[in-house]
Amino acid sequence: SKTMLDNELQADQLLGQLSEVVRDLPAQQAAMQLWALAEEHRRRGQWDAAEATLLELANSYPDQPVAQAAMRWLLEFWAGEELQW
Repeated sequence: SKTMLDNELQADQLLGQLSEVVRDLPAQQAAMQLWALAEEHRRRGQWDAAEATLLELANSYPDQPVAQAAMRWLLEFWAGEELQW
C-alpha cells in the first residue's frame, strides 16, 4: 500500500510539519523518530527530504546521541561523497 512518503506532495507537507509532529515527544524519542524518518527517505532515494529531516533533528535535538550521526551524514552529503546505503 502507498504511504505518505510515496506521494511527493504529502511527503513535502510532512517535512513542513516535522517539528509539530514530534513536539510533544520526549527529546530522545523525538530524535529517534526523526532519524527513522530520515532513514526511510534515504532508503527511497529522497535525498532532499532526508537532508531536511536530519537538519531538523540536528537543530532541534543537538544533545541527543543520534544527532551526532545526523550531523556526520549531513557533512558527508554536503561534501558530495557518494552514499551507499
